[in-house]
Amino acid sequence: PDLVLAAGAQFARAQGVDDPPSAFANDPYNRQGVSAVLALQWTLEPWTVKAKVNRARAEAKKAKAVNALATAGANYDAETALAEATAAQTKLEATAEGVKAGRAWVASIVQMDALGTAESKDLADAYLAWFGMRAKFFQAAFQWNVAVVRLGRATGEYRVSGYRPLR
Repeated sequence: PDLVLAAGAQFARAQGVDDPPSAFANDPYNRQGVSAVLALQWTLEPWTVKAKVNRARAEAKKAKAVNALATAGANYDAETALAEATAAQTKLEATAEGVKAGRAWVASIVQMDALGTAESKDLADAYLAWFGMRAKFFQAAFQWNVAVVRLGRATGEYRVSGYRPLR
């Protein structure tokens, strides 16, 4: 509510000025008085209170829905990141085994070449397979590193600045 109080006083006396012919006429030279005004403005809205309550309830319901959606999205992101990290780890382990097998193949071809029983095509195939598997291993290692960082970010453990929140 708005509240206003205005007050005033006036006093004037002049000699040699004629009095007005009527008591209701304005006499600015001979007068006295006090005035006060109190004004109150208050907007009564009994019909809009229910609408405001309904609006507040709808906004609260919307906030709960957004919270549930954000929680579901964060859980989905964390589960996806975990699945990608698991797949990347499996791929990394498989390519590590492939690199070992490729190296063993190269070693056996080199031994066969020392005996004179290997062809140059076999040696080239073994080296190509071994280097190809090493390239796949490094790609899998890269995917593993990316998956670990993504998983850390999805779970709130990883910060760019290195700052971790206190628990």
